[in-house]
Amino acid sequence: MLLNEFLLELKILFKKKNYLYVKKSFLKKNLSNKIAIITGANSGIGFQTAKQLYKQGATVVFACRDLRKAKIAIKTIY
Repeated sequence: MLLNEFLLELKILFKKKNYLYVKKSFLKKNLSNKIAIITGANSGIGFQTAKQLYKQGATVVFACRDLRKAKIAIKTIY
């Protein structure tokens, strides 16, 4: 359910040259009552998504294939 809410609220303004633009107001929204499960959260867009959701107060579950890399990513964010 969180993913659907996230995608609906993301309010993508436009995509140009592989950059994704979102409203700044969304990036400041309090997500402290939400739980997010992020696949591939140890690198790339999954890592950046996990980092942003954590900054906004969400409980983030890292779903990664490599436990060592997941622990490193968690330490980087936390």
